[in-house]
Parts: sequence; C-alpha cells; structure tokens
Amino acid sequence: MDWTWRERSVLGLGLLLRLGLPLSAWLISRDPSIFYSRDTASYIGLAQAVLSGEGFSMGGIPELVRTPGYPLFLLPGMLAGAVEPLTITLQAIAGTITVGLVMAVTKGLSSSRGAVVLAGFAYAIEPLALLYTGKILSESLFALCLMLAALHLQRSLRSSSWVGLAGAALALSFAAYVRPIGYFLPAVTALTWLVVVVLRKSVTGGVVARIAVFLAISMSALGVWQVRNSLTAGYARFSAITEVTLYEYLAAAVRADDEGLPYYEVREQMLREAEASRGPDLSEGEYYRRLGEIGGQMIAARPWVFLNAYVKGVIRVALDPGGVEYLKLFEQYPESGGLLGLIVDKGVLGAVLQLARERPEALLVTTLFGLILALYWVLAAAGARSVLRERPLRVEGVLMLVWPAYILLISGGPAALDRFRHPIMPLLAVLAGVGAAGTGPVRRRLHTIDGRERRPRRDGKGKAIALLGAEGQEGAQGAASPPGFLPPLAKPVMQGRRPSSSDEAAAMGIPIVARDHPGCRPVVEHRVKGLLVPPGDVTGLTDAVLGPLRDSEMRQKMGARGVGMAARRLATERIVARYKGLHIELGLESALA
Repeated sequence: MDWTWRERSVLGLGLLLRLGLPLSAWLISRDPSIFYSRDTASYIGLAQAVLSGEGFSMGGIPELVRTPGYPLFLLPGMLAGAVEPLTITLQAIAGTITVGLVMAVTKGLSSSRGAVVLAGFAYAIEPLALLYTGKILSESLFALCLMLAALHLQRSLRSSSWVGLAGAALALSFAAYVRPIGYFLPAVTALTWLVVVVLRKSVTGGVVARIAVFLAISMSALGVWQVRNSLTAGYARFSAITEVTLYEYLAAAVRADDEGLPYYEVREQMLREAEASRGPDLSEGEYYRRLGEIGGQMIAARPWVFLNAYVKGVIRVALDPGGVEYLKLFEQYPESGGLLGLIVDKGVLGAVLQLARERPEALLVTTLFGLILALYWVLAAAGARSVLRERPLRVEGVLMLVWPAYILLISGGPAALDRFRHPIMPLLAVLAGVGAAGTGPVRRRLHTIDGRERRPRRDGKGKAIALLGAEGQEGAQGAASPPGFLPPLAKPVMQGRRPSSSDEAAAMGIPIVARDHPGCRPVVEHRVKGLLVPPGDVTGLTDAVLGPLRDSEMRQKMGARGVGMAARRLATERIVARYKGLHIELGLESALA
C-alpha cells in the first residue's frame, strides 16, 4: 500500500500509544502483575510446558480448553526471560500492524483517502485496543489475524487470486488457534459469500469452487487440532471451551437465579462439585463432555432464565465502555469482585447507583468512555448503511457487518465483559472511518470541474447525477479528481477492429476495461494493461470497472504499462514513418513532397 504522510503519522501514533500506556502504568506501580489477568496464568503455564518438553499439557494432562496460538506467541518472551516487556512490545507491534490493516481494508471499501485516515485514527486511539496491548492476553494477536484475513479475502475477491484466498483461509484458521471463538468464522464467511452472490444473481461454477476451496483449506487447518485432541484425550472437537461455558457460566447463572444467590458464589460451588465428581478413570474428553451435558440439561430446564442472562451478556459486550479496566491497570480498582459481579447481581442500574455512592471516579471514567464508544457505534452505523446501499453488494463489505455480529452473539452470557468486544473494534473502525468521511463504496459527492465537491443533482427518478462537462487530457488524468485517482475506461467493442479509445486511454495512463473481443485483446492484454470482460457479463463488467478504482497499486501498474506501450507503438515519429512507408509502397511518393 502506498502510504501518505497522514497514514504514516497514524501508524506512528498507534505505536506510540500502545507502548506508552503500559509503560506509564508500570512506571507508576512498578508492579508487573498489572499486566496480568485471570486467564494469563494458564497461557504462561502452557508456554512453560511447551518449553520444558511436556507438550501442550498442564501437569501431564492434555490441554483441551486452550488452543496453542497465544502460548506459542509467548515463547520469545519466555526464552528471553522477559515475558512482560517483550510480549507487550510484540503486541504493540501487532496492534500497529492491525492499524495498517484497518486502513488497507478501508481503502478497498472506499475511494476516499479521508475515510482511510479516519478509520486508521479511530483504531489507533481506540481505548480497548490500547488497554489490551498491555495485558498478557490473546486479544491483540486475535485482532491481527482477523484483519489479515479480511485484507487477503478482499484482495482475493477483487483479483480472483487463489493465493489470496488461501491466505485468508489460513489467517482465519489461525485466529481460531489463538481464540477458539473463531472456530465457526470460516463457515460463517463461506455462507455469507454464497448468500451475497445469490442475491446478486452472480452464482457461477467458479465462484462455488472458490467458496469450497476456501472452506476446505480452513477446515483442514482446524481439523489438525481436532485430530490431536482425539488422539490424546478421546475428544474429537476443537476446544472444550463450549462445554466449560455451558456449565461454568451459563448453567451457573440459571442456578444462581433458582437459589437466589450471587452468581460468583454459585459458580465457585459448581466448580468444586465438578472437581469432586472427576474420578480417576474419567478421561479429560469424557469429563468435559459430562460438564457440557449437565450444563445443557440445566439450561434446557430454565430456557427463559438462560436467555435473559445470555442477552444481557451480549448487550454488555456491545456497550460496556471498559473504563473500569483502565482504573485496574493503574491499581485504582479491585482486580476481582468488581464491576462485572456487581452488574450480574444487581443489574446495570443498581451497579451504576452503587458506583455513584462508593466509587464516583469509576462512574466518571465509565461515562467518558461510554460517550467515546457511542461515537464509534454511531459512525459505524453510518458506514454500514453505505456498505448495504452499494449495488451490487460486495462480499467483503457485508463481512464487515457479519463478523462483528457473530462475535457479539457468541460472546453472550453472565461472564461477558468489555474485553470480548476487542476483536470487533477494528471492524467497527473500518465502518466508522467510512461513516465519518461521508463517502462509502457508493460516493455521495462527485468532483466537479473546479475540483470542489458539490451535492449531485437528482434526475427524474431520484438518482444522483452530476454533469462534469468536457475534459481534456489533464482533466481526465486527475485535475478534477481526488489525488492519485485515475478513472478506468470501459469500452464495449462490437466489431473486430482495433478501438482507438483504448489506445487513447493507454496513452493517458488509464486502465482499460473492455469486452473480451479479438479487436481489444492486442491492446488490453488481460491483467496487464487492463481487464477483459466476457460479453453480456454485467456483474463481471461492474467488478472490472470498480477493481482499478479501489486498488491503487493495480491502477498504477496497469496505467504505467499502458503508457509504455503507447510510447513504443503510438509515438508520432513511428506513425509518421509508417505513413511514409505506405505512400512509398503505393507509389505515391509525390504526395510527400
């Protein structure tokens, strides 16, 4: 991607904030435990087991709940004996790369450079992203994998690249190895892709084959770990986190409601009961399957209680500002027994009232962060509207809505908290950038001859139009266009002759889009100086015209090759020499005098 100075500045800001926040917290407390959370110990324990040669296990027992992605990420810090500083530095770098990926994905959805910069800035300063850079947790790595998959898939859809398709499938699979909640994302992505092409009425054998290959690569990569679990513990699934969630969180919420006791108290009691029931002959796989069965039965007996707790969890993930976590980082709030338990036991209103009485500073920070989060959601909604209004619908645009919805829905329950929203935020930043810039994939403003943006007029059917007037070579090359923008030329050819407009476009450095016809092939050279589209393929023509608009690298390379061809074949001296030769061949030398 060709970075502008503004985009490079956003990257620098993202790195500075991601290094500065944990450093400032450490300088104040001088306590490395501020970088730890409830789940940190298990990740570090598994990394130590790998280093000691025990394999991916705890106490010689194969690990079925955690997956190996993040423990492996911890190994450099473990080997260097500096797990906190080195891991947090690596996470800061990963977060900064994610900022760049957010801008790259936004560039594929919007032709506005403003949208690109705003999206990158939104994620560079996003509070959750900054906070969890400084925690020994899997969030930063998971978000990186997710956005890497988004970019690869976007480019594959635009260029039909099989390499990009494989890259997207593998990145999405590795995201599940980092956090098992990503396990169903490849299937959700494939289904979304299929639905969009059906709605667009552009289903072809090639599209179906690409979806099938994407799904096959993803599930094959995930299947490796399922085989490992089956061989080592008789457990054929990817992760036992599903069974743990059913029993330890969801069923505990149902039982707490039945018994009228605090949720955390009931949860601890159920964990003790589970450990007491584990016999020496019970394998790890059987143990987790039993937990899942017990949890499922308890939920089935009280479905409405479960649904209530689950929906509240989804809402909490979406709307909990996360301000209290900043207070915890600076040791101004208890690490456990804090806001989450208060909300589960007393509800949101009760928790707010108690905070106002006992910890007004927590209420103030929560309110401030809540306003920031509301702005993200409002701008993201505006960007989502632009994506959904585009015709034809684009798979990569719709996925910016589907992936956050999936993560929200899978994260519900009584233990849901702001941390679970972290992987949604780069996706929201993409949409927020598009929404804030006021230009989505369907531009609402068109450049006029004087270079100023004006509201387009409306035709008799209410459609937006703008009359740009006559443009010479300078105008076509960008005098009235955004910086770096070159409009492609779409030229349908009905006859076998060589179209002169294609030569003109090549000479001006404009990518050519034309019908796949013998008259065009020598000039266009598919994917070299332009794109050829089969006659009658309306969707293919649309994609071919939009492709160079959205991909500056493709546009510049095709334009440069066209200029080179024009310089060689269409130079004035060459044409004059050929005319002279023709006159001589026809015996018309006298006409040259």
